[in-house]
Amino acid sequence: MASEMNCDIIGLPKGKWFAIVEPDMPAADRYSYGPFESWETACAEIDRWHGQDAEMVFSVKERSIEEVLADPDLKESIEEATGKSLKRPWIPFRPVDVSRALGDDIQGEVDGIPTVSKFIPLGVASEVRFNQMDGVGQDAEVIGCAQMVATRSRKNGIEVEIQCHDDTSAGLGDWATAKIEERAEKIFPGEKIAITVAYAPALDYSELTM
Repeated sequence: MASEMNCDIIGLPKGKWFAIVEPDMPAADRYSYGPFESWETACAEIDRWHGQDAEMVFSVKERSIEEVLADPDLKESIEEATGKSLKRPWIPFRPVDVSRALGDDIQGEVDGIPTVSKFIPLGVASEVRFNQMDGVGQDAEVIGCAQMVATRSRKNGIEVEIQCHDDTSAGLGDWATAKIEERAEKIFPGEKIAITVAYAPALDYSELTM
């Protein structure tokens, strides 16, 4: 049976996609490829190049340049693929959505309740949901939720709105605030940030797109 080989497909702004193949042997170097025109093209090419030696397991992710610069290993891989050094972009004049960058894939416990955040792409009104679960694993169900949106601009800095619902634990707002501030300092160091926390009635989770 062929071994598995993991490959992260990283999408950067302006439609540039890169592939980072993790070695199937400890201490081996990673392979970096790109840019590709699409994530589908990247997957197809990597499977053609490496698929004969291992079963490829792909993970597709989008990242901003600022997020790449905050991750030394990812930065090294992208620069290796392009042969160029990445430069920090100017802070945008008009507000741009940074909800995913600041809130996606945060896990922990709040007041003893398993809590995990997930980015929900809803077009213009994308958001991150901090879901509180009744347990761990695939069968766990959401029992409470906070919704978060964040924007970033040169004039207003980083503005974050967190809406906790009545069925969330008391400490969720403070916990989410601390996690977002920590990530903001890593990705957008030195930029001002304002976070507001509000409260709203409980949601009907059976009808909520998760």
